[in-house]
Amino acid sequence: MYYEVKIKTLEVDEIGKEKCVTRTFLIDSMSFTEAEARIIEHAKVYASDYEVISIARSKVNEVIENDIGSDEMKFFNVTVAYSEETDGGKRKNYKRYYLVESQNPDGAISIIQGEWKESVLDWDIIMVKESPIREVLELSLIHI
Repeated sequence: MYYEVKIKTLEVDEIGKEKCVTRTFLIDSMSFTEAEARIIEHAKVYASDYEVISIARSKVNEVIENDIGSDEMKFFNVTVAYSEETDGGKRKNYKRYYLVESQNPDGAISIIQGEWKESVLDWDIIMVKESPIREVLELSLIHI
């Protein structure tokens, strides 16, 4: 499950002025408590003064990160609506929520089209918008 976590921290801008900024992270974790612990551990690396201001469950079902590694990459929220026929012959509608890393909205649309091109379901991209999320912390499973 993904959680959106916001932290507030002081940062120094290009001209040396301190300003308070809010950063949003998407964290793959099992609980609110784990998400908070992971963001605290992560924030220690780059900020000495920070505050966790919110933790909320995210609608995101899947994250698609890009390997290009450009500074111009952003995350986009993409919603796909699809429907399928039930055993009783009725149509049932669903939505799937993606967080897609791309340089622009058209790139995010292209990535989703590639993901769904083999699908036999009726589907449509119903929303693409830039996300405030700047980093994704995936769950790393430790094997003993």
